[in-house]
Amino acid sequence: MGHIGACAANAYMLTVPLVDGVRLIDRTFDWKGTAWLLVMVTAMTGVGLFLGVMMGFPWVMPLCGRINGAPLKVGDRVLVLSGRWRGITARVYEIIIGQGKWELARLDLGPEERAKSGDIFEPYSVLKISSGPA
Repeated sequence: MGHIGACAANAYMLTVPLVDGVRLIDRTFDWKGTAWLLVMVTAMTGVGLFLGVMMGFPWVMPLCGRINGAPLKVGDRVLVLSGRWRGITARVYEIIIGQGKWELARLDLGPEERAKSGDIFEPYSVLKISSGPA
């Protein structure tokens, strides 16, 4: 999503006329105009990436979770896809509601992780391998 935002921001900046009615791309006839264009493209790329990620996050993350097998339920076996526990399989022992009002899975990773809440995972960071008992 960030790439789309960056492309859109740059396209807007290069094609929409400035206050005096001249497009920025038309001002590149000397080195100052070219330098200004490079600065503006760099700045707008950063702005577009930021806005694209912020606007796309609420739609992309739940979609990734669905692709990975969400919604999860107690008893499901999952494969951890990222972080310190990447590559291990574990059983979901509890579903909790996070700060963003999204469901989070607590995985059975041992008593140490359970005590320090290091066993909480977002649905997009695990892959459901098998469903638990109904």
